[in-house]
Amino acid sequence: MAIKPKWDHIHLRSEDPDAAADFYETHFGASQVSRVENGDQLRVTIDLVGLPIFIDRAGDGALARPEGPVRGIDHLALTVNKLDEALAELTGKGVEVISGPTTVRPGLLIAFVRAPDGVRIELLERGE
Repeated sequence: MAIKPKWDHIHLRSEDPDAAADFYETHFGASQVSRVENGDQLRVTIDLVGLPIFIDRAGDGALARPEGPVRGIDHLALTVNKLDEALAELTGKGVEVISGPTTVRPGLLIAFVRAPDGVRIELLERGE
């Protein structure tokens, strides 16, 4: 297989990012890496057994998940060496590209693909 991904982060949305981070810290031994607040935006980043989790404050328009089992999370993110090659391989196997590739900032190229149950996977190519 040409694609050799590795975990980059998991991205969650929460009504209360601090409380959510505290839950993972208290119950699973996560550690807080950073807390960035900008106006009404807040991101708390935690490290959970080596996997960064971005916990962003959900905006006013965000839909609450219904009670009981639901499908999907905001997105999973994987780092790949060559995004264009990864996308070509995935689309060749019938995977839908939702968006991208997009240069977010110098050295960071991203694209989103769709996985089963509406899960979005962000693929990132990070420059040297």
